[in-house]
Amino acid sequence: MNKKHRTSVGTDSWKTAIDRIAVNAAATVAELGETCAGEWDQACAENLFTETMIALWRKGANRLQHLFPHSNAAIKQYYLSRITPILGATVFHCRASEKPCGYAGDYLTMDMIYCGKPLPIGASHPVSARVDSFILDTSVARACRNRHDWLVGELESHWGNGDRHVASLACGPCREIKTLLNLHRAPHDGQVFDLFDFDDAALEYARALLEPDLKDGVQCNFYKVNLFKTALSRKPISNAGAFDLIYCTGFADYLDDRVLVRLLEGIYESLAPGGTLLLAQFLDRQDHPDRNAMEWCMNWDLIYRTEEQLNNVFSQARWDGGVQIDKEPLGLIALCRARKPK
Repeated sequence: MNKKHRTSVGTDSWKTAIDRIAVNAAATVAELGETCAGEWDQACAENLFTETMIALWRKGANRLQHLFPHSNAAIKQYYLSRITPILGATVFHCRASEKPCGYAGDYLTMDMIYCGKPLPIGASHPVSARVDSFILDTSVARACRNRHDWLVGELESHWGNGDRHVASLACGPCREIKTLLNLHRAPHDGQVFDLFDFDDAALEYARALLEPDLKDGVQCNFYKVNLFKTALSRKPISNAGAFDLIYCTGFADYLDDRVLVRLLEGIYESLAPGGTLLLAQFLDRQDHPDRNAMEWCMNWDLIYRTEEQLNNVFSQARWDGGVQIDKEPLGLIALCRARKPK
């Protein structure tokens, strides 16, 4: 049967494979629900739940990717339609897979990842709540929180070095600024954050999140900007003047090389001499533990790049001085620093 699936992706073939995984998962989830509802042994329920999620999240997705390496959106959408009812009324998973803002990694989805819990409230059903908790503790979610922590440290360091004019591109929830403002040595006295996003809801969410913690002398400006169009125009990011620091930590994963190169060109023109760019990018790794699951279980597609490919896009953008590439502790996300010469 494996040979048949590898050589043909006919409707009967891929639907049969998906249906088999879904039926098995549904039976296991039903058993888990009965166990949770009655007098149950916690350790037993934990093991059953973990096995169920691994079967759906990793093994199921990995098997389907192996059978259908060149699958189209229709196949993945069918798998998603089969497993979503099994997982129940989740909060995080439903938002990421249903994409109310048009893409999976919107401001609220990302803030759930940064906070490590569903927002504003979790699912009421114990199985659904555990599904969200499982996904929010996967390697890819923990890597995003590592990226957040790296960014907070960089922002604190740059503020300490006198970088007062900072821009965030595709700013989302601005959780890193919220964290920064609550540090013991929080920014003050002339610190300006210019925050750019195309989503009105994201900007309003960020405004509500940050305003209670704004200290004397800290200013946050919110701008609705389509950064994709801005990148293609090859114009500076903003007319607000040159920036000491620009960071872009969740946008490059959605841009092809042509657009990313143009964005980097625009960022270069928007930085003051000696200014710094911080950019994060999911790395293209053969052993990525959650990539197949993200694509099959949430229809969350990203553009992954190797370190060599990252160096190439910076080179194409004629970024003088090159780029320093590090990784967060799990090695799933590249953390790039590039400086414009003085």
